Amino acid sequence: MNVFKQLILSLYSPKKMSLFRFQGIGKTIMYVFVLTFISILPTSLFLGYGIIKNADITRDMLADKIPAFTISDGMLQASKTEPIIQSDEGAVFIFDPSGKITTSMTADYPYAVSLLQNEFVMTVNHEPHSFSYSLFQGLDLSKDTIVSYLDSLNSGLIVIVFLMIIGLYILAVGSKFIGITLFAYIGIVFKQVLHRNITYKPIWTLAAYSGTLTTILFTITKAMSIQVPGQLLLHWTVTGFMFFLTIKHIPARKKPSQP
Repeated sequence: MNVFKQLILSLYSPKKMSLFRFQGIGKTIMYVFVLTFISILPTSLFLGYGIIKNADITRDMLADKIPAFTISDGMLQASKTEPIIQSDEGAVFIFDPSGKITTSMTADYPYAVSLLQNEFVMTVNHEPHSFSYSLFQGLDLSKDTIVSYLDSLNSGLIVIVFLMIIGLYILAVGSKFIGITLFAYIGIVFKQVLHRNITYKPIWTLAAYSGTLTTILFTITKAMSIQVPGQLLLHWTVTGFMFFLTIKHIPARKKPSQP
């Protein structure tokens, strides 16, 4: 059975999912990679579009509408400290050395580039991605050096976007494997409660498939720019319920016959 048929069955059939426990661990790992790739598609597309869209606008905003500044010792410093918010073609540029604007506040905008007091923030599809200035420890950056850097960046922008998406994918895969492993330990509790005869390896396999429904659901809502409240709690609840039903469909241990 190919991974895409397994994906469809994992959306609605715990009974069919329970049979996946017999497959090799390699196929399960491949399924996790495919599922993770699908899950990051909306974020990757939004991120790539946001970076390309904002690059030229950010350069123009910095060059023409932002006062001189420096970034040193992990802080943005400028003679003018009042926040500046500029908008152009749907993209927003925020400059705030004062600390009045926080990372979470940038989520009000669909696409925004923000130089805040202690961090650089890129907001894509209302999701802020922050980078602390401490990452540039030892470097003294100024307005002129950043504008010059952005001028030379255009030719390699596609490569940068590609590398960022690869980094995003690696982080997502790592997070997915950690989540599956945590659910597998919960599965050990389920098997004891349900008196099922199953070892850790197939439990891990079933945990990997049990998260399919919420992964696809959140992928669709992200693609449609729908904010789901309590997403983490919903993920754990629905995945745990699917996992429980899947283990329940495994035949129970036979009771020893009485002499």
